[in-house]
Amino acid sequence: MVMAQKASEEKKEFAAAQTPKETVEKMVKEAKELGAPEYKADGTMTFSYFLDTMKIINAYTMRQTR
Repeated sequence: MVMAQKASEEKKEFAAAQTPKETVEKMVKEAKELGAPEYKADGTMTFSYFLDTMKIINAYTMRQTR
């Protein structure tokens, strides 16, 4: 009984921590608007493109925590 309750609580916590599907869809839409990723000769992403993607992520994660 205790094990089942603990599993249920863990499942509930996991579900609460998930980013809502609608939010993920909005993030993906904004990321696609940035265009194709920009890479340097060494295969790493350019800093400006990386920064733009991080701005999108931060905008949505900050909204969730408020």
